[in-house]
Amino acid sequence: MNTVKHTSRLVEFRRIPVSSQGQVTLPKAVRERLGIMAGGSQRINIFVKPDGIIVIEPEPTINDLFGILKPVAPMKPANIKELRGAMSNESAARLGYDVEE
Repeated sequence: MNTVKHTSRLVEFRRIPVSSQGQVTLPKAVRERLGIMAGGSQRINIFVKPDGIIVIEPEPTINDLFGILKPVAPMKPANIKELRGAMSNESAARLGYDVEE
């Protein structure tokens, strides 16, 4: 029996046959460990390392990516002239600045 090593536990599986079209079926234990549902719309990423090790990961969802970027504090220009130089009057009005001349 072969094993796939994962940092939190080992997932065991038998040899996986390759179809005539080059397709493989991930064993149920592996799918469950990765949170992949059969027939679902989720995609997986497959990487082949230089040493031949194959890494399979579920593709990150938008929720997985939430918080990876630091929030940017909004910049408030020092004065309306600076703002007008950087933005249109319409944009300035949306920010609450008086753009009448």
